[in-house]
Amino acid sequence: MYYHKSRFTFLQLCILVALIGVFVGFSTPGTFSVLTAGDVSSDARKLADAMYFARNEADSQGMPVSLCPARDGRYCEAQPESYSDWLVFSDRNGNGQIDMGDDRPVKVFNRIVNGTQIIPDPTVKSGMTFLPGGAIRSENGHLVRGSVFTVCPSTADEALAQQVGLGSDGVIRIRDVGNDRHDLCRV
Repeated sequence: MYYHKSRFTFLQLCILVALIGVFVGFSTPGTFSVLTAGDVSSDARKLADAMYFARNEADSQGMPVSLCPARDGRYCEAQPESYSDWLVFSDRNGNGQIDMGDDRPVKVFNRIVNGTQIIPDPTVKSGMTFLPGGAIRSENGHLVRGSVFTVCPSTADEALAQQVGLGSDGVIRIRDVGNDRHDLCRV
């Protein structure tokens, strides 16, 4: 009896490898874009969560609660370009700085260290203080009517950037920048 074993011929194998190469070649750039958009979205969501938490803590504690960028999760950072965390702390005197003995850290929100950059509104560059009732004060003591933080991707594609907006009404919104704004991610 004669049994025919089915095998791939060399030509069929070459065609299969070429098709896989074409498929991977077309899908890879889109994959990196999706991953970068996910990183930006994650960092924007973490910033918004920290803002919500600080605002709610101010209301529940009945005292000012500050939010500031922090490198090590214990102290506010003077140069926010280098931070990796958001520090929320009770701020008894409302000065926006953690005072040993009076203030206590409430929670640290860790950012994903993935190369995204968060560019704050100049009025709240090194942090903000939430007052009971929802008002926001900047580090210089002035009430803030609203503020926007731009979360920029590690790539040059500004269309993937997102903005975390803190409205004068205390509502926090996240929106995609898309192609409607340019030069947002340049400091």
